[in-house]
Amino acid sequence: CPSILDYRCLAFSAMPNIYNTPPVFQLYMVDKILDWHQELGGMEAVALRAKDRADKLYDIIDKSGGFYVNTIRKEFRSRMHVCFQIHTDGSCNDDLQRKFSKDAEKVGILQLFNNPSFSPVSGLRISLYNGLEDDAVKAVGIFLQDFAQKHFSNDKSDLQTFTAHSLHTPAIVA
Repeated sequence: CPSILDYRCLAFSAMPNIYNTPPVFQLYMVDKILDWHQELGGMEAVALRAKDRADKLYDIIDKSGGFYVNTIRKEFRSRMHVCFQIHTDGSCNDDLQRKFSKDAEKVGILQLFNNPSFSPVSGLRISLYNGLEDDAVKAVGIFLQDFAQKHFSNDKSDLQTFTAHSLHTPAIVA
């Protein structure tokens, strides 16, 4: 047991080497998160779930015919933050991006705006934190497709119907 977690060391420490109280709440939360990861099937299952969720959204972006643009090479794309811009006539359309953010807020999808990785121009970011429910990711995917269908027409677009089943991650047997 590390000395910081040994309560005898805490109880009998004296100046000048007094042990501080360990971060009990943080340790409790880490324990809860690790239990949850085990329930999901372990870290391999958590990693596969993150990859699957991100890949589904990147697929919509990549098949949008240039409406949604992500210039990051596929092997370097984040599984946590899906970044993109909305383009019309070959360049970033800030007005349409603001509309995208406002329309998303109207349906309960928040904070999809101004990703600093696109500085000095603006961009959008979808955060896919592990605690985010799969249904929320599905809702974002559906919103992406609906928005593109309403605001973009291009023969190069290959948007597929984003069904409720398209984010299903196969169960991992531990």
